[in-house]
Amino acid sequence: MEKVYGSSFRANLKEYMNKAEKEPLLIERRDAENLVLLSENEYERLVNWMNNNQMLSLEIEQKVDAVLSRRLMDYEKLLREKEK
Repeated sequence: MEKVYGSSFRANLKEYMNKAEKEPLLIERRDAENLVLLSENEYERLVNWMNNNQMLSLEIEQKVDAVLSRRLMDYEKLLREKEK
């Protein structure tokens, strides 16, 4: 990712906007948080990627919960059988 200082970015806005269409651009600022400029397509790709990962994480969590519930039920059943 190319880095550019805020002053240079302001002075060459069109050039850096064209570059950001191809790859994200890090804009370094002296007294504020740095920024990243990227194309709308790249932004949408990242949002979709994050959403897909969130859905996958939820699916994994649900499957783990189901397995743990089954094991807990099996364990409780064993305890009840031992009490008899």
